[in-house]
Amino acid sequence: MDGEEYNVLYKYLLNKEYSENSSLNEKRALRKRAQSFIIKENKLYYRINEGKCVAADDQNLRLVILSDEKFRIISECHINSGSHLGVDKTVVKIQERYYWKGIIKDVKSFIKTCEQCQTSNKKQKTTKPEMTPIPVPPSTSKKIAIDLIGPYNDKTGKPLSDAGYKYVLTVIDFFSNYTEAFPLYTKNASEIAENLYTLFCRHGVPLEMISDNGGEFNEIKLISEKVMENVDQAQKRQKLHFDNRHNIHENEFKENDNVLVKNKKRKKGMEKQNWLGPYKIDKVVKKGTYRIKCVSSDDVIGTFKQMNIKKYYSPNDNTQTVSAEIHFEPNKTQPVVDHHDLDESYESNNNENQDQNSDMNNNNCDVLDGSLFLTQSTLKKLIQRMKLKSLNSIFKSKMIKKMKPKISVRKESVEIRNVNLVFLNILHINR
Repeated sequence: MDGEEYNVLYKYLLNKEYSENSSLNEKRALRKRAQSFIIKENKLYYRINEGKCVAADDQNLRLVILSDEKFRIISECHINSGSHLGVDKTVVKIQERYYWKGIIKDVKSFIKTCEQCQTSNKKQKTTKPEMTPIPVPPSTSKKIAIDLIGPYNDKTGKPLSDAGYKYVLTVIDFFSNYTEAFPLYTKNASEIAENLYTLFCRHGVPLEMISDNGGEFNEIKLISEKVMENVDQAQKRQKLHFDNRHNIHENEFKENDNVLVKNKKRKKGMEKQNWLGPYKIDKVVKKGTYRIKCVSSDDVIGTFKQMNIKKYYSPNDNTQTVSAEIHFEPNKTQPVVDHHDLDESYESNNNENQDQNSDMNNNNCDVLDGSLFLTQSTLKKLIQRMKLKSLNSIFKSKMIKKMKPKISVRKESVEIRNVNLVFLNILHINR
C-alpha cells in the first residue's frame, strides 16, 4: 500500500474525515473499504474476512505494510529463515503477520531474482529451443543419423540375447528413411567403426553423419580426423616426390616467358611443325594453365595447359652460366676462381691432389657447349683420386648444388651438363 492511500484510510478511521474535494462515490468507496481495517496502538491493521463476518480478535489482524518496506519483509521470510522457501510457503509465512496488495506477485518477482535459488533449485523449469528441421539431402546415402539403444540385460545383468549382444546401432538415411540395425557386444568406438565400415562398403560413404555426441561417436570423429591427417601427410609426400622428380619448380612458367604451343591440328604424314610460335605468356590463370598472346602484339590466342606448351630458347640466348665469381688478375691469361663457398673437404682434396692433374688429358675429357664428357675409365680415376665412394658424392658440395648439373650415364661415357669453370676447377680438370 502506498503512503497516500495509507494516510486516507488512517485519517478516516481515526476522525471520520474525508480528503478534500472528494466526490460522493469516492466517499462511499472509502467507507466500504474502511470496514476491513482497524487502528490499534496507532498502527493500521487489516481484518481477515471469514465469510460474511469480519473477525475482530488479534489472531485475525494483519499489519498493513507500506511499499518501501515490502522488500525487507520478503527478505526476512525467504532468506533470513535459512531455508530459501518456495513461493507458496513464503506467501503463507508473510500472510500470517502482514498485509499489502499483490503479495503473491511481489514474492514471485523476488524469488525469481534470488541468485541461490536459481543455482540450487532442481525443479526450476528450463526452456526449449526452437525446433529447426534438418535439411533433406538431394539423394540417398548423403546424410545419415546414427544412435545406440540399449543395454538389453535381464535383472541379473546378463544379456537378453543368446549370442551375448547388449546394444543395437541404428542408422537412418535422411532422404529415404531407410533404416539398418547392427547388434553390438559393447559400445566401443572400434566395434561401431567396423559396422559402419560394412555399411559404407555397401552404400557408399555419406557426406554428413549426425549423432547425439556420445563418447563413442566422439572417438569415431577422432579416428576420422587422424585418418584425414594421415592422408593429408601422404599427399604432401607424394607431391614433394613428384615435384622433385619432374623438376616442377624449374619448369614453371612466368609472365612474359617465351614459349612454343603444341600444334594439335597437325595430321600424320603431312609436313607441318609439331610446335608453333614463339608466343609469350600473358597471364598465369592458375597452376598449370596459362593465357598465351602473340609476341609482336597483345592479341591473345587462347588458354593452354602446361602439357601443351614448352619453353622457347632464342638462338641469341647464352646457354652457359657461371655460378661462381671470376676475377681477372693483371698479367694473367687464366681467370682466378673464388672458392670461398666451397666445402672444406673439397679444398683439402684440391691441395692434396694438385700434382695428379696430368692424369686427366684431353683425349679422355672433353667440354662442349657447357657439357663435360668423360669416359668410364677416366671417371673411375677421378673418383679414386678425389677419395670418393661414387660419382654422386661429388654433387654434395654447396657450390655444385647451386650449378644444378645434370648427369646422363651411357655405356662407355658419362655426360655432365651445366658445367662451368668452377666445376672443372673443383674436379681438378685443366682445360
